[in-house]
Amino acid sequence: MKDHQLRALIQVAERGSIRSAAKAMHLTQSALTKALRELEEDVGAELLLRSYQGVEFTTAGQALLSRARLAAATLARAREEIRDIQGGAGIRVAVAATPTVVMSVLPRVWEAFQRTQPHAELTLSDGLLSTVVPGLVEGLLDFAIALADPAGLPEEVLFEPITSVIAWPAVRVGHPLAQARSWAELGQAQWILNLSAGEARRDK
Repeated sequence: MKDHQLRALIQVAERGSIRSAAKAMHLTQSALTKALRELEEDVGAELLLRSYQGVEFTTAGQALLSRARLAAATLARAREEIRDIQGGAGIRVAVAATPTVVMSVLPRVWEAFQRTQPHAELTLSDGLLSTVVPGLVEGLLDFAIALADPAGLPEEVLFEPITSVIAWPAVRVGHPLAQARSWAELGQAQWILNLSAGEARRDK
């Protein structure tokens, strides 16, 4: 398993076709196809399904792609750390935050980061935990600030608590449950919740 083979796999995923991936890597299509076939032989599994409509990743291909992206991101992070040691110019940090964090603590975090790392480039994205976790696992994000249940997160994600958050239910004025004072009174109500893996929640 060689670096150029893994890069070829990543480029196919990002570009959507072998032709576009080869162009991005300044290779001929035959050279890139050869690298992918050698990679398939190395791992002993078919990684891509090729047809006139393009390419599609197999289950094995998706698994290897996730690890390949993580390996590429780890090496990129090592380069960033070296730049940091040499003075900080050129550092790029990719961060994600879930909606509640974006509306509350993020402005203060942003200001503090700009004060301590004025020469760094910060890329910020927001989304639910279900979209943030894959980015962490694949190394596309350096870290995320989110409300989460550590017991539900994958083992590849290191969770560090910052603070506790208290959630309060809210209803419209005049709602039949507006006078409820206990969870038992709310137990039979219908709720719309994001219950994806790792999402901070309490069971009934």
